[in-house]
Order: sequence, then C-alpha cells, then structure tokens
Amino acid sequence: MQSKNRKKREVKRQSTICPFDLSDLSDEELVVFIREKDKNAYCSIIDRYHNKIWFYINRLINNPSETDDLVQQTLVNAYTNLYYFDEKKKFSSWIYRIAHNLAVNYLKKKKAKLFIDEDDNIGERLFSDDNVLSTIFTKEENNKVNDLLNNLPEKYKAPLVLRFGEEKSYEEISEILRIPKNTVGTFINRAKKILKNDLDKFYGREN
Repeated sequence: MQSKNRKKREVKRQSTICPFDLSDLSDEELVVFIREKDKNAYCSIIDRYHNKIWFYINRLINNPSETDDLVQQTLVNAYTNLYYFDEKKKFSSWIYRIAHNLAVNYLKKKKAKLFIDEDDNIGERLFSDDNVLSTIFTKEENNKVNDLLNNLPEKYKAPLVLRFGEEKSYEEISEILRIPKNTVGTFINRAKKILKNDLDKFYGREN
C-alpha cells in the first residue's frame, strides 16, 4: 500500500520565459498561429498546459519524478503532431488524450494500477456532486471514499479522476478516453452505486 504521508511536490517551473502574449487567442486559434506564423509560439502552449498536465498525470501514476518525464514527453508529442490536430475540435481534450495514453502505458509497463491518493479531493467532489450520497453519508465518511475508489474496476477510475479531479465535462471525458458520452455517464453512475454499497457494508448499513 502506498504511503498515506506522500508529500505533494511543487510543479517544476519553466526555465525560459515565453516572449509571446497571445492570451487573447483560444487554444485552437493559438495552434493555427503556431502552425502558420511562428513555431516558437509553442511556448504559449507550454505555459497554458504544463501544470495542468503535470497534475493530471501525477493523479494517475502518483510518482512526481516520473511525472516530470511524462509531462515533457506529452509536450514533445503534442508539438510533433501539432499539424495533425483538427482545430475544429477541442485542443485541451487532444493534449489530455496524449498525456493519458502515456500515463496508461507507464502503468502497464510497471504492472501498476491507477492509484487515487487519499490526500486528493476526488471523493469529496464526488459526494458534493451527488445529492443522494451527500445526504446519506457524514463528513467523516468522506475520508473512507478514496480508499474505496482504489478498489473500483480500472475502467471506472479514469472517468472519475477526469470528472471530479480535473472537472472535465462528459463530452471532454468521452474525447479523452475515446468512449461514447453515454458510456462515461454509465461508468460514473455505476461507480457511485458501488461506492454507496461498499460504504453501507463498511458502516454496517446493509439491508
């Protein structure tokens, strides 16, 4: 079992300063600018996504030093494939998809499972999102949720992390995981039911 005293590490800051001020451009417009006008403006993508991707990957693999490497690989892969990105689609989902694949491949290589750290707030957000769960369970029982989350089938964990950790919409999760939007909702609802049943059993509230 991974240590509950794991320290959260501060994200590495970029050593270079991006000279471009393109904050008025959407992600998709920024990609077009980079491809058609100045490739050096890719530093703006790094500024926007380095930290977001770092936290997402670390949520999946729970290994800060390895996360650093996977973030760099994500940004390199995104740059290398930038001309294949369809600017009519959502860039954030596209780059999260790259990050997700790298993290999953890392876990497979290490023969490890996605581990939700007990210091994460996914359980708390899940409770506040669900009226039934939030009224049935006490605040103290929230502390047990992340333990139970790690007992869920693997296919349910990633949608929960994206929904309640990264605050992604069902449509975005569908694009990142390449599963139908309805399936995203099904997985999340099934996970909630499993958690409710597990909590009932743990606290002796079985019918």
